[in-house]
Amino acid sequence: ARIRYRDGKPQYLEDAPRFVNYVRSVAERYDELAPLARLFDELEIA
Repeated sequence: ARIRYRDGKPQYLEDAPRFVNYVRSVAERYDELAPLARLFDELEIA
């Protein structure tokens, strides 16, 4: 992540799995976000 290298804040990467799981759960609830959920499936994210 850019903020880790630019600002020297590696702790932000620790939040990535939580953020991805949240985005995935929201994407699965809304038809408008179905393409995002499919992309996560294709990329095997979360």
